[in-house]
Amino acid sequence: MEVESVLVTGANRGIGFEFVKQLLRLPKPPHYVFATYRDEKRTQALEEVKEAYKQTQVVLIKMDIEKTNEIEKTKKKIVEESLVIRTKSFD
Repeated sequence: MEVESVLVTGANRGIGFEFVKQLLRLPKPPHYVFATYRDEKRTQALEEVKEAYKQTQVVLIKMDIEKTNEIEKTKKKIVEESLVIRTKSFD
């Protein structure tokens, strides 16, 4: 089964981080992984994974799942990024 895009919350540590790594290691990884994190000080490992797996576009998004306004911003960013990505594929 081929997946276009995946959203992973809490992607910079624990289960979320491991889930991102496992997604990127799939024989047919998603085209896009939108990875959210809450603490900007803990994104180094996620940045390293992003750099190591170039076949998938990993988009890092700061978001606290407990803040409704941040969830709305994330939703808008995902839509905007998806449109930009799709536009670039036609260039």
